[in-house]
Amino acid sequence: MENIKLLNYMSSPISVSTRDKNLLIAPCVDGVPGFEYFTEREIEYINSVSTVLRTGALEFEEDIRDKMYRKLSIPDWETRCLFENDLDDMLLHPSLATMQRIVDITDLISIERVRGHVVRLIANQADVSVKVRDIVNKRFEEINRGERKSKIVLSPAVPKKTAAEEEIAELKAMVRLLMEEKEKEKTVAEAEPQSAEADDKTVDTKKLVTSTARRKSTKKTQKVVEG
Repeated sequence: MENIKLLNYMSSPISVSTRDKNLLIAPCVDGVPGFEYFTEREIEYINSVSTVLRTGALEFEEDIRDKMYRKLSIPDWETRCLFENDLDDMLLHPSLATMQRIVDITDLISIERVRGHVVRLIANQADVSVKVRDIVNKRFEEINRGERKSKIVLSPAVPKKTAAEEEIAELKAMVRLLMEEKEKEKTVAEAEPQSAEADDKTVDTKKLVTSTARRKSTKKTQKVVEG
């Protein structure tokens, strides 16, 4: 593999240096990337003196991408490299994983690339969320202060309920209230016969006491008369 094509999908040219020459790789125009050919040794040298390959600013053709990154000892290229054609989708359809990739950026050029995409998307009236803009801007400020490790802590977004889900939740709440009301009515109904039975027992006890008292009174009267 002697001739390896490096692609530039950015809207500005990128300068690279080999041991023997300095080159300016043309920018992308109308979706067609600028490119230059290099030998494998030149690629290794470029990677040793620049971050353009490790950050994804310059790209390999897809069919040799994995092979070349492994040769350059960048096995985690899929999460480390930020490719131009992926950035818009990352910003417009963010996930916890893609936002973490932005938070993990450590170099100024890469975060400026991301900010450039945010500015362009907003200028084109694309819907870039406030949260995404805040994360990008905060990471940009951190890197400018020399903070390689970000203090930004991401948390999963709480999914919003759809109208149908909210309606179902309301119906469930109504059913639960109705069940609670029926349970209360059942408890009251079961308690009423017991209360009536208790009243009957109280009346019977009173009658027994009264009857006993009368008998005792009659006996005392009989003794007095006999005496």
